[in-house]
Amino acid sequence: CARVCHSPTGYGLKMTLGESAGTQDFDSVLKADCILVIGANPTDAHPVFGSLLRKRLRQGARLIVADPRHIDLLDSPHTGAAIHLPIRPGTNVA
Repeated sequence: CARVCHSPTGYGLKMTLGESAGTQDFDSVLKADCILVIGANPTDAHPVFGSLLRKRLRQGARLIVADPRHIDLLDSPHTGAAIHLPIRPGTNVA
């Protein structure tokens, strides 16, 4: 997982923010107007966070998903204006 999944995000976070760990707590999603999900499926991987994310989307937050997969959040009725950026598999490593 570290090569394909977290390695690119860890590198990007370290280069831009100086830290490769998560930068927000779970509750911060409840204040977001736009949520960017990169290479993750929060509802499957972390149901507690996924439920918080769905709550905020129902309240009107926008959703952008950058992932080759079409995750279930994109099909939720409250995310009709969601944007899916289906990156090509393998391009995230570069």
